Amino acid sequence: MTGYYLGQAEKYWLGKGLYQEGMLALALHRFGREDAAMKIVNSLRERALVKEELGMYWPFDWGFYWYQLPIETQSLMVEVFDEVANDKTAVENLRIWLLKNKQTNRWESTKATAEAAYALLLHGDNWLNNTQTVAVTLGNQAITPKEVEPGTGYFKQQWSGSEIKKSWSEIKVENPNSNIVWGGSVLAVF
Repeated sequence: MTGYYLGQAEKYWLGKGLYQEGMLALALHRFGREDAAMKIVNSLRERALVKEELGMYWPFDWGFYWYQLPIETQSLMVEVFDEVANDKTAVENLRIWLLKNKQTNRWESTKATAEAAYALLLHGDNWLNNTQTVAVTLGNQAITPKEVEPGTGYFKQQWSGSEIKKSWSEIKVENPNSNIVWGGSVLAVF
């Protein structure tokens, strides 16, 4: 009976959506049908966009059905590219998109948040093991953070208006870790 359904999956996967294709690739892989699983992964790879800033993602219109939700689909793709394709670069790029999405949007539900956390924590490099502090230089002055948050590397630095120098417009950032980092500045005038 299982063979019949796996055969149907091999035959008709192309007419499905991204989420279903990911699920079929995982099922076919787990039942030893590697060629069919890799056909799906290669098709997914061909349709994906990869951008340095945004990572790897699919720019399609999303819907409201459970199999059309972007965060859940992206999280599943992290698992697919990790387990089926064993493609570390794609996994990292897929994870970057999840984080960039969280940075600019809100994950719509607890399910989306759980799926994203699962994908980020259980697949790819362990970004939490990257504990070296990012080196930031303003002009010729290196920033020495007083307190760095464990796990995330987050730190902040504050100056009053009279301490800020024009040469600080030249900012240099060196990340000794393998994971992506973000920074920002806020100007507050009182």
